[in-house]
Amino acid sequence: MRRYRDLPLRIKGLVVVSIPLLTFLLVIAAFYLAQERSNEAELWVRQSLRARGVLLNIRAMWSGAEAAVLGYLATGDPDWLTAFRRARERVPELFQEHDLLMRSIPGAEESAAALQKRIMARLDELEAIRERAAAEPESATALIAKDYADEEGILNALSDLLEQENELLAARLEQGAAARAATDVVIAIGIVLALAGGVLAMLVFTSTVSRRVQVLEENARRFARGDPMIPLLPGNDEVGRLGHSLAQAALV
Repeated sequence: MRRYRDLPLRIKGLVVVSIPLLTFLLVIAAFYLAQERSNEAELWVRQSLRARGVLLNIRAMWSGAEAAVLGYLATGDPDWLTAFRRARERVPELFQEHDLLMRSIPGAEESAAALQKRIMARLDELEAIRERAAAEPESATALIAKDYADEEGILNALSDLLEQENELLAARLEQGAAARAATDVVIAIGIVLALAGGVLAMLVFTSTVSRRVQVLEENARRFARGDPMIPLLPGNDEVGRLGHSLAQAALV
């Protein structure tokens, strides 16, 4: 503190100004980091929601393909096969989109790849059944009934993958809420620190400059009246040197 009292006034002014400024910069840096965490958490939440939506779309298309082939076998109407053909085209694209969204999750890509293989194999089987329907409609229908267990297995695999997606989404929503709470805490602490920095700067200025200037002003009045002077407060800056000069002048 003694070394600070002896610094020139311009240096002291810079110190006083820098205290709240540094506090403000620290608060901005902390807020930026907290906001980045919050934005990252929100991005993960949106990515999880998109991946879950893609998986639901896959399930809807695959179920529609099964129903389309059954409808074709029952009615012979080729319009039923529109959903089946669309599923064969779109399911691989949807799985590719799902893989891109979930690539950073350990094990997710392998599980989705295994499920895609099962679904595409089932779609190939449905295509073969459709081709046999014209010549052997009864045997084709029986083959669909025989493979019902495989359909149940695919449904269960889809449900398991969706459950994993739901758990991941819940975890990421929790992370997002924690990040937003951290941002609110940083803002609250920042306000307190900014006020504390301003108060500290005011105290530093008052203790090192303002009080000594008041003493110097009082000694100037006493010098003019010929009264004894108040002892000077310690300091070897411009104010201190002026006070010492005034004291020496009073001794002459």
